[in-house]
Amino acid sequence: MINISVDDLKLINLISSQGSFAKAADILNLTRPGVSRRIKSIEDGLQISLFKRTTRKLELTYEGRRFVDHTVAMEQHWIQAIGEIQSQKAEPTGKLTVCSLDVLNRRLTQNCLADFIAQYPKIELSLLTTHEPPATNKFDADLMLHIAPLDEQAFINEPIVLCQQKFYASPAYLAKNGVPQHPRELGAYRAIECTEQTRGREPGYWLWFEDEIAHKVKINSRMQCDELEAAMNMALNDCGIVWLPEYLVQQYVADGRLVTLFNGKFANSVIIYAIYPRIQYCPSTTKTFIHFMRYNKQFGVPLPPQNNPISLP
Repeated sequence: MINISVDDLKLINLISSQGSFAKAADILNLTRPGVSRRIKSIEDGLQISLFKRTTRKLELTYEGRRFVDHTVAMEQHWIQAIGEIQSQKAEPTGKLTVCSLDVLNRRLTQNCLADFIAQYPKIELSLLTTHEPPATNKFDADLMLHIAPLDEQAFINEPIVLCQQKFYASPAYLAKNGVPQHPRELGAYRAIECTEQTRGREPGYWLWFEDEIAHKVKINSRMQCDELEAAMNMALNDCGIVWLPEYLVQQYVADGRLVTLFNGKFANSVIIYAIYPRIQYCPSTTKTFIHFMRYNKQFGVPLPPQNNPISLP
């Protein structure tokens, strides 16, 4: 009987969610040939094909879909079991200062920090806000949450959550202007461009991904703002199409005030990093907050902890 580990389940689930061996390998910091060999080994052991591979796309087979239905549930049970075991350990105590992007801080305070405070009453939490890329001369916290890593050997950049950046518009805007069928058509619509997203990227263009290849489309960005939430509010007021992280708009999609275009396809993946000093002993308060951020389900798909890497032959 084939020996399938929890890490194998995580790998299969990530490939399924990303629709790509290459993306899963890059997210987990693994070699692409290693990922392919491991999946083939699992398929040979199970005597089924999990994925249909073509030159254009990767899809689950019928057997693969049934298998993933079980593996996702198994991974969630494993996460829950680990959380329950860790909660029985000595209660984390002490001060913790967390610095994060302004939009992340607002999502934290609105959606999930009340749960953290209730679950860990002996942690004294301080929140700081940053609008800049992480830098050593501005690192005044125990832990920073950011979508850009800190390129400095004295710090660890731990990927904790994978979030999707998709295209959205209000039902009223789409009813009046029509619904684009592909990102190539976005230039014919009014776009709400956020300059906060243009750092390191060409202004006036949005990115979309297909077959693991990044493409760009020139947009009609007659409306611009410098904050993601401002762009979202303009979209809620029927002003045009926006390109935003899923965690920011999910409540408005759920209540029907925004529509996800293209059924969520062509999304850009964005990683949220936990950045902290590379010291021999990582305080339990820092570990606790990272664990909470990874699995609170408010920001996206949890990524495997670095201290338990997936090993492949």
